[in-house]
Amino acid sequence: MRVDGILALIAGILGLLGSVTLVFLSAINIEFIEQGIGGIIFSTLAVVAAVMCKKRPKPGAILMFIAAVGGLFTASLFYIVSFVLLIIAGIMSLKKAKLLNEEISA
Repeated sequence: MRVDGILALIAGILGLLGSVTLVFLSAINIEFIEQGIGGIIFSTLAVVAAVMCKKRPKPGAILMFIAAVGGLFTASLFYIVSFVLLIIAGIMSLKKAKLLNEEISA
């Protein structure tokens, strides 16, 4: 696994930790459970994108961007570190896709 995949995997794990924390905080405020479940869904999507970016970097990067923005909107502050890591990993994966396309066409 390359650097972009590792970054996305770390972001997914950190997002899961933050989202599970939100689910546990739902004992204080019931609205946190919706945010936590949304964060868990987008964190799972980030892990899938991390695995996918090795063979298919462009769709993996798109999934990383979707997971980053969706997780930020659902879990907000508990997802901020994952958001930054996923954006960086997505940009790296897009650059790799561009290099692969140039090698194929050359």
